[in-house]
This record gives sequence, structure tokens and C-alpha cells, in this order.
Amino acid sequence: MAVCTRCKQSDRLTSLGRHWRTLSVDGRTEVPHLAPPVLYDARYSPPVGLLVLGGGLLVTGSLLGLVVVAAGLVWLTAVRNSAFEAYRRYGEWKRKLICERCDLMVLP
Repeated sequence: MAVCTRCKQSDRLTSLGRHWRTLSVDGRTEVPHLAPPVLYDARYSPPVGLLVLGGGLLVTGSLLGLVVVAAGLVWLTAVRNSAFEAYRRYGEWKRKLICERCDLMVLP
């Protein structure tokens, strides 16, 4: 069982998500640091389209195709990493507990 490190009590610990849902709209605007992180809307179609275009250029024998494929791979990797990081932050937010007595956030 998790215990608050500041007040040494465990009876007032609740999940951060549950605490956020119980706040009123006005209460949510007062504590935006408790809000859930925004999930990244990963749009994979533009970088994949760039990869297809680069593949088509490579087939025709153009050296520009290699540059376009490399740019598509870099873009696709950046989109994937941003999405993974956003989901990691959201998972951490879901695991956090908050002490309703002293407002300390604890990650068990």
C-alpha cells in the first residue's frame, strides 16, 4: 500500500485520474498541472506517402529517390517516437497517486 511521503498517511491517497474527474470545471482551470497529458495524434500517411514517392523515384533510377526515402524514414521515426512518448507520459499519469490532504503526487 502506498503512503504519502509528506504526511505519512495512506487513507487520503487516490488516483490522479479519479481526483481529476471529481473536480468541477472551475476547479480544473485552477489546477491545469493535474490534467492528463494530451495524446499525440499520430498521422502516418504523409511520411508513408513520402516513402512510396521515394520508392517510385528509386525505381526510375533517380538519385533523388534515395534522398526522399531517407527523409520519409526520418519523418516516420519522428512521428513514431512522438506517439510513444505521449503514451508513456499518459501511462505515468494514470499510475500517479495524489494525497488529498497535502496535494503531493506520488508515483508508486
